[in-house]
Amino acid sequence: SVGQGPFSDPFTFETPQDIPGSHPVNISGESTSTTSIYLTWDPYIIAGGAEYIINFTVSETGEHFHLTTDDNFISITDLKPFRTHVLLIAAATESGIGPFAPATVVM
Repeated sequence: SVGQGPFSDPFTFETPQDIPGSHPVNISGESTSTTSIYLTWDPYIIAGGAEYIINFTVSETGEHFHLTTDDNFISITDLKPFRTHVLLIAAATESGIGPFAPATVVM
């Protein structure tokens, strides 16, 4: 007789998260002292959630720093007083880092 045979054992798999396709927007920074800044941006909405990569450089010295956060805000402390800091922010998932937002300059 012709018909449907038995099904195989179940096969379970998980598809990977997407890499963020755009950069964080509406980035805003406020100096809270001569050595600290509070940054906020709109959250990047993606299934599984995202973390944020913050890279910043002290223009006068070329020093480079890297921070991460799961929140859409961060307080950065221990900055060099009276220096120019250039910040780049990107959303990231377990699959990779999305594009960085245009540079934000904080003096």
